[in-house]
Order: sequence, then C-alpha cells, then structure tokens
Amino acid sequence: MDQRARPSVSREFEKICSRILGAHGYEDETDTQNYRNTNPADFVGTHQQSARVIVAEFKLYLSAQVPADRFHRAMDQLLSHRTTFPGADLLLIFSVPIREEWKLLARQRTINEVWDLPVLEAKASISTDLGTQLNSILARAGVGDRGTLGLSAALLEQDLAPEQGAPQANTGAQICKSLHRIEAGQPGWKDFERQCREALVFLFGNHFGSWSEQSATDDGLHRRDFLASLRPKNDFWISLAHDFRCRYVVFEFKNYAK
Repeated sequence: MDQRARPSVSREFEKICSRILGAHGYEDETDTQNYRNTNPADFVGTHQQSARVIVAEFKLYLSAQVPADRFHRAMDQLLSHRTTFPGADLLLIFSVPIREEWKLLARQRTINEVWDLPVLEAKASISTDLGTQLNSILARAGVGDRGTLGLSAALLEQDLAPEQGAPQANTGAQICKSLHRIEAGQPGWKDFERQCREALVFLFGNHFGSWSEQSATDDGLHRRDFLASLRPKNDFWISLAHDFRCRYVVFEFKNYAK
C-alpha cells in the first residue's frame, strides 16, 4: 500500500481487491499462509478449478501517475515472495493506469500479470456490487481525478459557484474587479476571504478535489483559511505532491492595509 493513503482506505482497497479475486475463482488463504510468515503477502489464494496458487500485492496510489522507482519497488516486493511460494503465479494490482512498457518489464521479470486501473475495473465488472464498491473506495481515497469533484456544499451555500446565466468568459475579470473594490484591513477581511476562495476555485477548480474552509488543526491552536485536496494530473501538482509528500494545499488570506 501507498503509505500516504489513509490506513482505513488502504484496508478497504485491499478487501475489495481480495473480493474481486474471489469472484474470479480464487479461494482466499491469506491468513493461513501468512501465519508466522516474516514476509507476508497482501493476498495468497488457490484457484478452485485449476488449483494454481496466486500471490498478489495491492498498490493504492493516490496520484494519477506512479514514479518509476515506486514501480520497481513494487516489483521487488512481489518477487520477494518467490522464496516462500516458488511455484505460484505473481500478480500486481494498481489503483491507477500503468504504462504498457512497464507491464512488459514486469513480465520479463517473471511477474505473471499486472492489473492496472482499467483491468481492475474490468475484473470488478463481473458484479455490479463489486464495481460500485471499487469506484466508491477510489473516490473516497481521491485517486487520480476521482476526488470529490466540483465545489463543496459549504461553498455552494455561499454562492461561490458561477451564477446561472452569467457570461463565463468574464468571470475572471469580475473576480478581479471585486477584489480591487474590497476595503483593505479589518473592515473588508470577510469579503476578501470570500473573493479569494472564489478566485481559487475559478483558477484551480479542475486541479483540486474537495475544498474546505476555516478548518482547525488537530490541536486546535491554528485555523486554516482554506484547504484543498489535490487530485494531481498536471505535472506541477504531481511533483508537488511527491516532493512534499502531501495531498493538501493550505491557503491563507491576509487583507493587510499596508
């Protein structure tokens, strides 16, 4: 699992992958096979018809693209199970699309199959329930561009969504004019924050998933004016998420007079 994914969502992804394998005839023997195993696998099962043993690793990545070094580490981790299961088929399952040349590399390294997101969705389509649950888990995790799309309910209530019938081409210019009309300092701080939030949604609405305003830190000592979760597709946001190991961007608004 990607350690930056929430543990609860990681477990849900692991469970849905196991269920999909079960729907394709694999009896889950993970708990039994991992007993006292110092190098446990995410899934170990035996096909009910062919009696073939399969060992699988599940990789829940949040970014739409997987760095090459992580793909190599995932292969190494799966191949390390050869010692315990020398005759087993090896399977890598990813929550995101994987390049075809990387899949070929995995096969060259004796990994039998790589299921990336399109393959996983196809496998889950064997059952409407499995497909729905898979999509729900990926959306809650914010995988790639499946984060909470559009504006949050709180922002919609504050009329931050474009007005119906308003000319979209002029939206940016109108926001700019509104910002310049706001009185600096304490009298205009609330309007300034509202307009800044509207500007950010207008500029980066396609780059972020969920938005939340005025959230407090866990210790209650600090208040964040605006918080947005990344669903990175653009190279800039992908590099930001990887370099800083984060999935959120915090915005602070200061309506200073000087």
